[in-house]
Amino acid sequence: MKVMKLRTILCCLICSITLTGLYAKDTQSYYYQRANEAYNNDNYDETIRFSELGVQENPKDAYCWALLAEMYSKRAYAQYANALQAADQALKYLPKKAINWRAFIYGIRGNVYYKIGDYAASREAYSQAMKMNPKDEEYTICYADVCYELGDYEEGVRIYKKMLDETGFPAYGYAELAKGYYHLGRPDEAEQACRMAMVLTGDGNYDAHHILARIAIDRGMLATACREEARALALQDQASSPVADTLLYLCHPMMDAAVLNELQKTPLDANQHTHAFSYFYVSADYVRLFYHLLRAEQCGIERKDLSAAYGLAYREMGDYDKAIATIAERMEKDSLTESKLADIYADYHTLYRECGEVDKALEYAFKELAANPDNGDIYRMIGREYIMAGQLEKALLYMDSAVMVADEYMMPTCLFNRAEVHQRMGNEEALRTDCEAALRYRSTANQERTTFLYAEALLGQRRNLDHYADSVLALHAFSDVRGSYYDLISCYALLHDKDKVLDLIDRDFRSGQRNVIKQQHYYRLDWLREDTDFRALIAHWDSVRLAELKRIDEILAGDEGETGVTELPFTREGGVCQVKCVINGLPLYFVFDTGAADVTISSVEANFMLKSGYLNETDFMGKQNFVTATGEIHEGTIINLREVRVGDVVLRDVKASVVKSQSAPLLLGQTVFRRFGTLEVDNKAGIIRFRK
Repeated sequence: MKVMKLRTILCCLICSITLTGLYAKDTQSYYYQRANEAYNNDNYDETIRFSELGVQENPKDAYCWALLAEMYSKRAYAQYANALQAADQALKYLPKKAINWRAFIYGIRGNVYYKIGDYAASREAYSQAMKMNPKDEEYTICYADVCYELGDYEEGVRIYKKMLDETGFPAYGYAELAKGYYHLGRPDEAEQACRMAMVLTGDGNYDAHHILARIAIDRGMLATACREEARALALQDQASSPVADTLLYLCHPMMDAAVLNELQKTPLDANQHTHAFSYFYVSADYVRLFYHLLRAEQCGIERKDLSAAYGLAYREMGDYDKAIATIAERMEKDSLTESKLADIYADYHTLYRECGEVDKALEYAFKELAANPDNGDIYRMIGREYIMAGQLEKALLYMDSAVMVADEYMMPTCLFNRAEVHQRMGNEEALRTDCEAALRYRSTANQERTTFLYAEALLGQRRNLDHYADSVLALHAFSDVRGSYYDLISCYALLHDKDKVLDLIDRDFRSGQRNVIKQQHYYRLDWLREDTDFRALIAHWDSVRLAELKRIDEILAGDEGETGVTELPFTREGGVCQVKCVINGLPLYFVFDTGAADVTISSVEANFMLKSGYLNETDFMGKQNFVTATGEIHEGTIINLREVRVGDVVLRDVKASVVKSQSAPLLLGQTVFRRFGTLEVDNKAGIIRFRK
């Protein structure tokens, strides 16, 4: 949630707490007293009931109207139109001398307008509140934040700077000032404000680290950006952000290293390991994801409380037997209320569908439907399962039901899915009718753009789809790109464009996707399933998946009976930490550099290894850009190191970069470190400890 939203809600709460203080005794009505008493007891439904009775008895009861405005504006009720009407009535009947009350009502109006996205009206309302009660900093803060939303950073900075100069504003004020300076193109002042915020919070300000990361990216200092964003994510307990997505795209291993280094500050904190799990889920590094799940368990979180996370992880790896088994663990843990039982049915339904067990999927789908008979999406998914089973008449029946009960948001999707059934049945006229009906929702608010790409693809139209695909593939947002592949694969599958589908599936797996099983049973790929090229592509990525599952099993089994610690001696020369590794049987000394993305060697060593038989021509994999620890980008030749021995651990098939410079040092980077869980440097003993 945005800081602004938190603050505006906080503002409303702070103001509402002062209702009794704002109230004047001679204005008390019986219903207001009862409503205020209910409010102070956190009984908000009763607050509304008594306030409504108050205005029914006396339509000029301004204080009951004020209570209604405050209550209707709360997120739990979200009756924003009613909140504004009640605020208008309160302002109409409040005495002119009730300045604080009137400021309070304008604050509510500002809060409501912000929530519905009318930032200009929100700013005007907060401006009125500020004028009436200039001592209440919350109105001023909200006014400045709305200025930021409107892009008026000059005004926002002016307000924050004035508050800081006059009142020695709290730390987050410096972070907000930094945000304004950053958007005004004044990075030095933004950085200075961030440092002040960090000093005042003991390095605990999320916004400050986040802004410093953005400044570092703009300056090309990617290693610094990764460190700052990793700290920000840890403070906010988030797995991702737009900045983190950008860094994953630009320098994935370096961002991984920054997250792991942040974890080293509290290596025994179970919650930090669950944070790392979430991060590696976003970055699709499932081996380390499982490692941190195990570490969270070892640090005190019970297995039953992690069963849902384990299930999600196994599903992403396409290990459906284990994913399904985790549902049983959850059932043992939870008391199965009706709602939780419905969730269990939904999970079984999804897992069995994805792994191609249609009969089992339908069994749980009908149980899910019995628990939620008005959920049109269940009818739609049952229809898709009957498509998988080849029972098109039943598929059409359930798609008809889905269309009958769909709300406006789901209607275009249900129409398109029914059109798919018509296509398979050869009903071209009905297909076109449903697709055109779906496309008429294009201008409706809150519709996903890709919904209409599906309908167009089914009609044989691809111009918008090709444009969208080009945009997606050019994005610098790692998770957004990966999340869009499913839609692109589906749409091009509807067009039977084999080359596009195979290219996108390959890109999807290269970005981290590992669920080969789901692709094998995806009904829109029926026409491609026996194709030689498709089968070869699936077989290749299935071998990668199985190798990673083997590593995961080794991690989970190995850490149960041993500490999993590898100690590697190091020496320091000229302030540089060097360690001995054995590459394909050749002993070499590498610079230990957690900021380096890859293992890198100079062209001198590469030529020697090739001539001496430590490398062969099949080990050379092509060209690729790589990022150094200083954030510089270079082009290098990519090679496969068949065996890398680090201490007593042997790693297979490690990617390395060959740099053109003959004097470049040998760097041991994240291509190796990511195979381990965590590491610590014991400078006194001269030992690096890797923990699996």
